[in-house]
Amino acid sequence: AEDVLSFMLGDFADKLRPIGRLELLDSVGGKALKVLDSSGPLSAADRLQRAKALTVIGEVRVSKRELEAALEPLESAAELLRGDPPATDIVAPWHKAQGAVAFWQGEVFFRQRQLEKAEQYWVHYRDVSEKWLQAAADDADAKLELSYAESSLGSLRLGQGHFAQAEEALRHSLALKEALLVRRPDDLALQGDRIDTVSWLGTLLQLTGRYGSAAEVFKRALPPIRTLREAHPADLEWLKRETSLLFNLARAQGSAGNDAVPVLTQ
Repeated sequence: AEDVLSFMLGDFADKLRPIGRLELLDSVGGKALKVLDSSGPLSAADRLQRAKALTVIGEVRVSKRELEAALEPLESAAELLRGDPPATDIVAPWHKAQGAVAFWQGEVFFRQRQLEKAEQYWVHYRDVSEKWLQAAADDADAKLELSYAESSLGSLRLGQGHFAQAEEALRHSLALKEALLVRRPDDLALQGDRIDTVSWLGTLLQLTGRYGSAAEVFKRALPPIRTLREAHPADLEWLKRETSLLFNLARAQGSAGNDAVPVLTQ
């Protein structure tokens, strides 16, 4: 029974997440908690498996806006993963799981606008991602996870008005993503994540009055998105992203005193 639950809240959840159907696992959550909360000595692999399952339960509850209820399974998962990886063969999945728990814990407080608490968890998210990268310097997944952690911190610090720290985090996130795209040019999810980071960074630059710099950031992101939009004409997501970039570029150029009309009519 525990193996089935772990599969549903592990590999099966990974298949549901990209199509936005994690709520299908909602009824599993209550049953899983009763099984996964049972006491007893656990191996490192068992702890990791249980923590990943509990994290998915927390993620499902956050997606349903059951924020307080999400904290219980997330705290249990964090406790199972406390400390450094206990075995050399699970260093990467251990740090990845630690990061996932910390992200969702921070997300609970971010959605509640408790930004200082959210920051504590997202700093931890960044720290464990950095540990993962230190342990495997050429691991693309570790670099990607660190880029996500920096994006989270950057957007949060932008909301706090800590512009210098936000810019540092967002630029680091963008640099990591662009380096990864050299190795994964056909990774559509990564392309989309890059544009999200560009939007955050451009917004920050505009808020701090650097409209020319914001325009350059938006302009540099346009060619690959246009290529993707042309390659996937039936996928309106790329058209939406290109339109958003064009709008932001026009606004930045207009604020900088440049003619924005040619941009909007491309």
